[in-house]
Amino acid sequence: MVLTGWAVLERQRATRDAELARGLKQVVRDIEWRMCVEQMAPLHPIADAMRDVTEQLDKLAGLIQTLGPRAAGPGHFAMGRGLLATDQLEAAIESLESARQTGYESPRLLATLGLAYGQMYVRQRAAREIAPSIWRPSTVPVAWARSP
Repeated sequence: MVLTGWAVLERQRATRDAELARGLKQVVRDIEWRMCVEQMAPLHPIADAMRDVTEQLDKLAGLIQTLGPRAAGPGHFAMGRGLLATDQLEAAIESLESARQTGYESPRLLATLGLAYGQMYVRQRAAREIAPSIWRPSTVPVAWARSP
């Protein structure tokens, strides 16, 4: 009887965690899609879009805090993807590494972390090799390919 009860509770917990991960994933997909659309549109100011996305990221951070430890891994992963979509590389890497330190590890997390480190490397190399008076970091976030 005890084992049956434990199995039922574990299944319910796993279901809640899966629903949580799906919800976080949808929020991040919306952020990534918004940034992708903004970048593909004809040249225009994106300050309003960045403000909206920053508000969404703040809400996401609040949600992660509210949900507690069980949301830490997937939450930090989602936050890292959102920050990467807005080209905030340092913060994205920090968030992705936090997700990894909680024990949450998936191929998508590792691929996203590799992408963030790769973009950081390119940015640092360009800053070293190109005269600082000529090169400056892009103010327009770079969109990245999303897998289904």
